[in-house]
Amino acid sequence: MMSESVVQSESFNQLLYSVLLYFLFWGGLLVALGLFVFLFRHPANKKQLTRRIRRRAFSFQQLLFLFTVYLLVYLGAGFVRYYFWSSETSSFNLSIFLLIDLSIIFSVIGINRQNKKTWAAQFGMSWRESKVVIFSPVIYLAVIPFIMLATFGYQYFLTFFVVKGTPPVQQAVQEIVQTHSSLKVCYILTAIFVASIYEEVLFRGILFPTIVRYLGLWSGITIVSGVFALIHMHVPSLVPLFLLSIALCVAYWRTGSLWINIGIHSIFNSVAIFNLLH
Repeated sequence: MMSESVVQSESFNQLLYSVLLYFLFWGGLLVALGLFVFLFRHPANKKQLTRRIRRRAFSFQQLLFLFTVYLLVYLGAGFVRYYFWSSETSSFNLSIFLLIDLSIIFSVIGINRQNKKTWAAQFGMSWRESKVVIFSPVIYLAVIPFIMLATFGYQYFLTFFVVKGTPPVQQAVQEIVQTHSSLKVCYILTAIFVASIYEEVLFRGILFPTIVRYLGLWSGITIVSGVFALIHMHVPSLVPLFLLSIALCVAYWRTGSLWINIGIHSIFNSVAIFNLLH
């Protein structure tokens, strides 16, 4: 009786997941068509939008400072793990991730104060501009069908021509799946909210404008997206993360606000986690 209920529950979850994929693909294509028509009728002032992004560039000294902070925290964590921690645990990994995030965010706050800039001026993140986040589901739906198609082809290529089997699972994914209930909730909340804010501030808010300033818009989009995909150190995720980053760069360039990026990123992570746990 117990096993029958488990099977029914798994079947329902599988059905729910299939319906979600169907909605994301076909509903996303319709939204993408509508968004294309809207953008065609309301063309962007490319030069003006690119100038706005360039004005938000950080100096190389400031980038070096942020990298130094990251490196010191990372090396410090390695030192503690090697000398004072008997084994690598999920709670320790989560704590280090949060410590690195907070260190970078507080460093950015210090740099903004030094530059006499607010978060609104630097990242378009005033409370007034936060209303743009309501468009995050629209952008997500418009790009997700193309990410799904590209990912399917890429995974097929990896499975049959490179890996010869099921691709390995990302470490962060293993942490979410394998940890106990209370810690799993912390991991999920971190992935949906904390990681989205941290990564958008770091990649689209800081790195993207700096590269655009010196190398141009398309070079900035390409380089940032490549770095964003590679830094996750998971080969099966390279293509979807690269395409996601392109969409996020374009969204930030068009709207001038990281709020919409954080919304899109959070939705993307939420759906990915649902995929793991369904």
